[in-house]
Amino acid sequence: MSKKKSLVSELQLKVGAMVLALLTIALAHFAYSAWTQANKIAADTVAQRATSLSLDLKNRLAEFTFQVAHYSDHRILAELPLNLLYTQYALKEMRDLVYTSPLVKSVMISDGSPYIVEGYPLYTLHWATPSIIEHASSVINESARELMVRKLLISNKELGVADTTAGTLFIAVPLRQTLPSLIDPFRYTSVLFFELDVSQLAIELADYEALSIYSDKQMWFREGLEFEAGLNATHPIYERSDDGLNLSLSLSHQHSAYTREILYAIIRSALLALGVLIILIWYLAYVSRKVTSPMKQLEKYCVSLTSGNYEQNNANLEYEELKTLQKTLNELVSNVNTQVTQLKQEKVRAEQSELAKAQFLATMSHEIRTPMNAILGVFQLLRQHNRDPEDHSLVEQGYTSSQTLLALVNDILDFSKMEAGKLTLEVLAVDILQLCQEVIQEYQHLARDKQVTLDLTTELKPPLSVRLADPLRLKQILRNLLSNAIKFTEQGQVTLGIQGDKSQLIIEVRDSGIGMTPTQVASLFKHFHQADSSTTRKYGGSGLGLAIVKQLVELMHGEVTVSSAAGKGSQFRINLPLLSTKPTAQQSSSEAQPQIPNLRGVSVLLAEDNLINQQIFAAMMKKTGANLTLANNGKLAMDCFNEAQPDLFFVDIQMPVMDGIEVCQQVKNTDYRKPLIAITANVLPEDVSRYLSLGFDDFVAKPIDMQALFDTITRVMGRQARTQPGTAKPDISTLDNK
Repeated sequence: MSKKKSLVSELQLKVGAMVLALLTIALAHFAYSAWTQANKIAADTVAQRATSLSLDLKNRLAEFTFQVAHYSDHRILAELPLNLLYTQYALKEMRDLVYTSPLVKSVMISDGSPYIVEGYPLYTLHWATPSIIEHASSVINESARELMVRKLLISNKELGVADTTAGTLFIAVPLRQTLPSLIDPFRYTSVLFFELDVSQLAIELADYEALSIYSDKQMWFREGLEFEAGLNATHPIYERSDDGLNLSLSLSHQHSAYTREILYAIIRSALLALGVLIILIWYLAYVSRKVTSPMKQLEKYCVSLTSGNYEQNNANLEYEELKTLQKTLNELVSNVNTQVTQLKQEKVRAEQSELAKAQFLATMSHEIRTPMNAILGVFQLLRQHNRDPEDHSLVEQGYTSSQTLLALVNDILDFSKMEAGKLTLEVLAVDILQLCQEVIQEYQHLARDKQVTLDLTTELKPPLSVRLADPLRLKQILRNLLSNAIKFTEQGQVTLGIQGDKSQLIIEVRDSGIGMTPTQVASLFKHFHQADSSTTRKYGGSGLGLAIVKQLVELMHGEVTVSSAAGKGSQFRINLPLLSTKPTAQQSSSEAQPQIPNLRGVSVLLAEDNLINQQIFAAMMKKTGANLTLANNGKLAMDCFNEAQPDLFFVDIQMPVMDGIEVCQQVKNTDYRKPLIAITANVLPEDVSRYLSLGFDDFVAKPIDMQALFDTITRVMGRQARTQPGTAKPDISTLDNK
């Protein structure tokens, strides 16, 4: 029986690592000592160099100061502020100073007034800065017999020079006028300012040096490259107590300039140590290869697991510790494979369930909307004819009930889209007050039947009425809130209140109905849930309305709150971040009579297999004056199409023999360029997008709304008139009740 090997015993062979550690420590100590000594020498050198440059610069400035000090008694320059007749002579004198002295860049005279008395070059005439004026004023007001020549460092920003980070150094010589008096033989009239040209100082710097000269608050100039890491030294040039200016010199040396030789010695030592290290590494690699090789195999296996390759590891490992690790990993892989298989099965079932749900909703929507087309169409037609009050009430109730049923179908579809995260919002300019009035008008009949007062109150100013919003979803919110309020209010009133500012719109619906307890309010927005079972039996409803309201409000990034008390009514408050915009052309009211296009002489072909839908469509199109042809399926419609191409072609999507999709494909294979309109009960956005992408110019949803039908006809024919100028645009007339 073979002897078991331990990973720990193999790792003990790495005793050679201790030798490596000792070698590294020795090399590090040598490098640290050499580096410390080099830094000390470098710091002393930089300090000496900074002192030398400082003294040299101070001597140069002192020499220049001595050269210009005698100008203090220059009669012409001193009397210039008092006698402008000396201007030309003074200007010539200053020009000669600039041309003859390399250090002088410009010369100017200031008497403390807001203007420079004279200067050369001319740009100095703009330098009547606060610092210049303050210094000149202090000199003029001084009564001492002898005034020293001073230095001023003024920021370029104050002087209006482009380089605002640096400054300009001036030598300020006080000008004095000789007076015929033994008591006061002199009078200071102004100050002669010499601007020093820093480029003429001829400060020679090495490549590894960087120099800057500055006062307490202002940089004079900077020369040389800036180093990220270097050796620095600072030395004063002038002290404020002696010269009136605190001017210091800062010198930086690149660190490598002093430590290069030491670094070379360290490198040579490091190369020697590296040779020893290579030998040790070769030996240790030989010893550790037997240990690290199986460990790398396991590492590679673990990497393959992260990429989803859940296979068993059957490598023949030598050490017991690694065998135990291999066994544990194989057990984990087995468990993961089982769980992955279960998850895949659950995913397939979920996808199948989602597909079945979508197909069921689409089928139920189509099957419900098809008979609803006949019901709603009949009621729309009956509303257009005169009748006695009793008939009118019955028709309105039937029309309202059919609209309620259609709204319930739409709520179910919207709820499904919200759950799937597929509901999107439009952004249009909407007149909020007009939209609210339309919704109020829709529910006035229901409110009157229950003897409930339905009012609209607003604090919204007309200029703030137009907002960027989705009018369809906004109406859906208002309809659900108002229908809910009217439903649970036996007597009293329901009030819709509108207020807001430029960025916020607040909607409040208040009623004097039965109210709710805090427990009922807490569960109010749950799906398919009402206050309690008795409410469901007495008032009915799907329990979806308020849940949809909350989801739509949250989709608009708004907030809905409820306050209610049992027996005292309820108040729903909605806060929506809807921005105001410029008013646009107002849309017609939903209660206005449908606008009928004048289609006299226009041929219309309808492909529809349902006889009742044919009759409803024919009745709606009767007053347009169009020449209508009916076909019971797609094949018959194509026969009619081939005999005489119509001006408008309406095609039902689902038909026997040949469906609307195939009809569209055959029509698009011809040179027919007139409107082709789909009629469908499949109103899900993905269905509508597919029909339009196939080639339909527009669509009409079932159940057919008369106004929507007429709007679609007007829209497509107007579009055709724009693209084909020879086509007449339909006239619009208002449907009467005769």
